[in-house]
Amino acid sequence: MTKAELVPSIAVPVGKIAHDLDAAIQVKVDKHYGSRSWLVVYLNIHDWFGIRQTEAESAIELMKQKHAQSFEAIYVLWKDKVL
Repeated sequence: MTKAELVPSIAVPVGKIAHDLDAAIQVKVDKHYGSRSWLVVYLNIHDWFGIRQTEAESAIELMKQKHAQSFEAIYVLWKDKVL
């Protein structure tokens, strides 16, 4: 089996990354911390072969923007990046 044949079956859909990140951040939002805190989220989803890297990073940024009012700052650790 070639790399091209493997990719569609193992690639993580961008929607799943956004959904899982949104859920993780929402858990923290629901805790209603006393002051605005920094939030660091380790996104433990592997996107094999860098499939749709740009789209995934855009989805991560959208989730950060969605919850920006709840935290002083939101940082997402994904792969070898801090987003």
